[in-house]
Amino acid sequence: MKIREHVLPIRGRRKPLMIVALVGTLMSSVASAQAVQAVLVTDSLGQTVAQGFHYPMESSPIGVSISEVWSIENIGDEALDFSAMSALSLGGAHTDQYLVGPLSDTILEPGEVATIAITFNPTSLGTKYMTFTLSTPTLWGVFSNTIEAEAVDPVYALEVSDAEGVIPNGFHYLLPDTPAGSSSSVELELTNIGNAPLTLTNAASILVGGLDVSQYAVILLDEGSLPPASSATLLITFTPTSEGIKYMTLSLSSPESFGLFSNTLEGQAIPPQPEPIDAPEEIEEPVEEDEVIDEEQMDEEMIEEDAQDEEAIIDEFEEEEPVDEEPVIEEVIEDEEQVEEPQEPEIVEPENPETPVLEGSGINSASGVCGSGVGSAMLMSMLLVGLVRRPRLK
Repeated sequence: MKIREHVLPIRGRRKPLMIVALVGTLMSSVASAQAVQAVLVTDSLGQTVAQGFHYPMESSPIGVSISEVWSIENIGDEALDFSAMSALSLGGAHTDQYLVGPLSDTILEPGEVATIAITFNPTSLGTKYMTFTLSTPTLWGVFSNTIEAEAVDPVYALEVSDAEGVIPNGFHYLLPDTPAGSSSSVELELTNIGNAPLTLTNAASILVGGLDVSQYAVILLDEGSLPPASSATLLITFTPTSEGIKYMTLSLSSPESFGLFSNTLEGQAIPPQPEPIDAPEEIEEPVEEDEVIDEEQMDEEMIEEDAQDEEAIIDEFEEEEPVDEEPVIEEVIEDEEQVEEPQEPEIVEPENPETPVLEGSGINSASGVCGSGVGSAMLMSMLLVGLVRRPRLK
């Protein structure tokens, strides 16, 4: 700190006055005047919540709460103090239907982020408004906004489906055919398609009836609250004790709504199936090393045996005594010459002139008999020649 001395004339006399200027304090005041307090507010989806405007929350059924979490980031150059009771203020005609806070952190250095939850819990129909303001000891209204939300009637609805699709409400649902004395199971998916939660329990939500109810079992695998767009699993087991069609009515309800779903289950019990008889297993006897057969060696031995058999057959034919063909051939030739030169028939006048007789025609004559003998000799000689000249087997 620097001290400057000024001498000022007073009433004609010179009197020294000490004027001390606190430069440090002055600089601090200037720095305070230049400081910026600012926040950036974003909603649950990361979208900016504008300062001084209306922010619309999602609609909610009466009696059903919905919540959002906002993030508040210090984008100024000095710390923000939200520790005072007056740091968060709410206003408007419907503040009783909102719940806000608390802040996750009340002192925010530059760049730090705090979160705050805002819950809308309507008790009546219509649009509900509430003002939301954040302040610091040195700056009121660092952030301010008006929140609005619509309260609607609750809708309670349940959709039931299997692997093939949605099951219509109020119709018959066919279960797989099941042999009497055995069981089959089906899993159904229960989906909340309303805008309000449903409470499902095995004790209060499942109602069954019918003459064959004892042959069915229904279990809710996921008990408890079922929020909108959520699903639970219902297991149905069919165990028929006799043949025929078995019926059972099924109704699903919740404390919020009765008769969410109703259907008639129909299962066909077929005759018991005989148990399959397992064929006895074939026991392979161990093969000793000496009994192992080489397939290639066996093929070679079979080929060699076939060749030996063929050679034996050929040798047998060659050892047969040759047939003397020359006499037969000469006889055949002589007979052929006789056949080639037939005598012209002479007309002999018989005793009975009405019936002429031809001589040498072979009919009722020695030459006719001889001609038939020549043909037989030729056939025999051809057979003998064929047997002698049989080709060798390759």
